[in-house]
Amino acid sequence: MSDLIITEPLTVIQGLFEKGGKGDWGVEAFFSSHFATADDIAKVPSLNDRPLHALTDGCLVRYRCMIQDQFEPEYYLNTYQLVNTSTGDKVLCCGKYRDVFNYPPNYELDEDPAVAITDERTTLYCVPIPAETEWAKAAFRRDTEEGLEVGGEQTSGRGAKRGLCDEDGGDDKMDSSDTQIGDGISKRCKQQDEGHMKEGDGVQKPVLPVFDEKGGISCLVKVYGDSLEQYKVASMVEFIGVLSVNPSLACFDHNSADPDQDLLFNPFAAEGAAERKARSPPPSLVPRLHCILSRLLSHSNPLVTSGSLALLKDSSAVWGARELALSVLTEVLLGDRLAAEYALLHILSSVYGRTEVLALGSFAVNISQCPLLGAQSLSFATSYFSVLQDLVPKCHFLPMTLTNMNTLRFTPKKDYEINRMQSGKLQFSAGTLLVVDETQLSPGRLNEQGVQNLASLCHLCRWQRIHYDFQYYNTEFSCDTPVMVFSEGRSIIKDNCEVPLDPVALAPPGDRAIKRLTEPQVRTLREYLGVCREIQCSLPTELQTVVGNDFVALRRVDPGATADTLHHLLCLARLVSISYGCAEMSADHWRHVGELEQKRKNRLLSQ
Repeated sequence: MSDLIITEPLTVIQGLFEKGGKGDWGVEAFFSSHFATADDIAKVPSLNDRPLHALTDGCLVRYRCMIQDQFEPEYYLNTYQLVNTSTGDKVLCCGKYRDVFNYPPNYELDEDPAVAITDERTTLYCVPIPAETEWAKAAFRRDTEEGLEVGGEQTSGRGAKRGLCDEDGGDDKMDSSDTQIGDGISKRCKQQDEGHMKEGDGVQKPVLPVFDEKGGISCLVKVYGDSLEQYKVASMVEFIGVLSVNPSLACFDHNSADPDQDLLFNPFAAEGAAERKARSPPPSLVPRLHCILSRLLSHSNPLVTSGSLALLKDSSAVWGARELALSVLTEVLLGDRLAAEYALLHILSSVYGRTEVLALGSFAVNISQCPLLGAQSLSFATSYFSVLQDLVPKCHFLPMTLTNMNTLRFTPKKDYEINRMQSGKLQFSAGTLLVVDETQLSPGRLNEQGVQNLASLCHLCRWQRIHYDFQYYNTEFSCDTPVMVFSEGRSIIKDNCEVPLDPVALAPPGDRAIKRLTEPQVRTLREYLGVCREIQCSLPTELQTVVGNDFVALRRVDPGATADTLHHLLCLARLVSISYGCAEMSADHWRHVGELEQKRKNRLLSQ
C-alpha cells in the first residue's frame, strides 16, 4: 500500500471515495496518518529537487515554496458518473485532485445534472523560496535523496506510464480514450510548448522576485476546502499532493471561427489571449499540484529540527557558538567588534508581533563609514555578503546603483492585461536578510520609479511593510525582511540603527573568514543562528520595573527619548538574550545593551 500511495494516489483516493464518508471521504486523515513524521515525508519525491521529466503524471509529490499570487476560484466536477455505452453500467467517480478525467474504453460521461456535483477550488501561483542560499538547497536535496534511498524509487511504479520527455516511448502508447480533449491537440503539445517559450509569443516568464536559473520551477497549486485563509501571499508552505502534467492543460490558440468550439477545447477561451496564456502555461514549464496535505513553514533552515533544540540546553556550547560567530563577523568587518555585535543581532532579528504603529522586533542596521576598495575590488558590502550567504538560509544582495533604482520594480504590481500579480524585488518570504550596498550609488537623478523605490526601501525599514500596486490603489502587506545598509556616510534610507565602522584591518578577508573554519564549525554556526532565531523571548516582571526606572532616568538626561527609543532598547535586549540562547531576558542582558548603545553613541558624536 505504501508504494501505491506515492505511485498511484488517485487510485487510493478513488477507493476511499467508494467507501463513502463525510467531507473529503477521509482522504486528508488517511494521508496524514501515512506521512506523520519527517522521515515519512522525506520518502515523497520533491519537485524542488527532482527534474520534472523524472516524475510521472498522477504521482504523489511535495513542493516547498512561497506563495507569489492567488487566482480567482474555479469550478470543477467533484463527483461525476460514467456510463458504459455497451452495457449501460454506471460508475460513480471522484473528480477531486485531478484536471483530466480518465475514461475506460466504451465509457462516456453521464451528463445528468442530478449526478454531477460541482465544487470550488482555488489556484495559488507558487515559486521556489526566493533568495535561498546554495548550502540550504544542497541540505534539502540531501534529505530528499536519503529519504528516497530509504523508501525506494517509487515514482516509476506504473509500468505503462511514460516519462514526460518520452514522446515515442516504446510499446506503451497513450490511449486516446484516456482524456476528453479533442483530437489533434496532443499531437501539437511539443510544438506549442516550444512556442510558449518564445519571446514574442505573449507568454510570461517566471515571476520570481529573485530570478535564479537553478532555483527550480514554479507551480500552480490547487487547494480545496475552507482553509484558504491560511495561505497568504509571501508565506512559505510545503504542499503534498497529486502531480498533474498532462500536456492538454496548456492553453493553445485554435483560431476557430466558432466560439462554442473554442470553449469546448479550452474553458478559458472567453478570457483574453494574454490572460489565457498566463493562467494556463504549459505543464512542462509550470506543473500543477493538487494539494492533499500542507504545512506552513516558520523558517527554511534545514538544520533546525526538534533535535537541534538540544543545543540550547548546553549554555557553554551556545556561548562558544556565539563567540565563533562574533569572531567571523569581526574579521569580515575589519576587526570592529562593536559592528560585529550589531551585525549578529541583525541576523537574529525578526518581527515577533505588531501593534497599530510598530513592528515589534524590527531591527534595521546602517554600517556607515565603509571604506571604498577601488574599482578593481569587490565592494565592502559584497565581501560581507559573501560570508553571510554561507551562514544563513536566505539572503539577498541589492546593489543600490542609479540604474537599479531607476529601472527595477521593488514592489509587486498587478497586471490587469494578464490578470496576474507581477513580483517585485522586495517580495520575500519571512526571515530573508536584505543587504543594501549604498556605496555603489553614484551622483545622478532619480526618476519617478527611482523615487518610488527609495520610498519603498524606507517604508520597509521603518514599518516592515511593502505596498502592492493595484494601479488604482495600493494595499500594504506585512513582511519580515531585516535590512542592513552599507554606506559611506549616513544612509539616505532613514529609520535605522547607524553604527559607524571603526576598522582595524586594511582590507576585508572576503570568504577567507569562512574557509578557515572546519565543516563542523560551519554547521555549528548555521545551526546556532537558526535555532536562536526561533526563540520566543519574554520580559520577566521584576525586570520590567528596572527597565521602566532606567527609561525615566534616560528621559531626564535626553528629553528627546521617545517610545521608539524604548522599543529600540527592548528590541536590542531581546536580541542579546536570544544570542545567548535564553528565552527570558535578564538584568545582565539589559546592562549589556546599555554598554553597546553607549559605545555606539560615542562613535556618532566623534564623527
